[in-house]
Amino acid sequence: MAHLGVELLKTKVSGLTPVHIPYGGNPQVATGMLGGQIQMALVPPGIAMPQVRAGKLKAIGVTGGRSALVPELPTLADAGVRDFNLEVWTALVGPANLTAAAKTRLSQEVPRILREAETRQRLFNQGWQAVGTSPEGLVLRSREGTRILGGIIEARMITID
Repeated sequence: MAHLGVELLKTKVSGLTPVHIPYGGNPQVATGMLGGQIQMALVPPGIAMPQVRAGKLKAIGVTGGRSALVPELPTLADAGVRDFNLEVWTALVGPANLTAAAKTRLSQEVPRILREAETRQRLFNQGWQAVGTSPEGLVLRSREGTRILGGIIEARMITID
């Protein structure tokens, strides 16, 4: 998703022309930034902020709205980048043949666990905000994400090499 986020950012910031360098994941991107192999990236707060707070990376802003995780950081809109809203999120999924009983139990237990203060604090300390939704809410969020990211792919004429 970060790759597409940078493509969207290129359409919003005049003169920004970063070159895509494929990495296996966000930890590898952070390592590449720390090692000087890359100069910019979109990285989740949980990975970026320990390095920012240690003075090893510089945070420019957050891609969504204001974040309780990093209240000291401006949004990219505050920094002058208009109409850029991209959020990183994680979903709990199971195999296609997950039983209805297991799906129902997970749909009940996961939100209950995410409401626990200790769980919320532990996730927050690791750079995540527990939100939680229903399976139907996840389907809607996935469709919206597909619409947004698909629009970037079409607009930038991105193809698979």
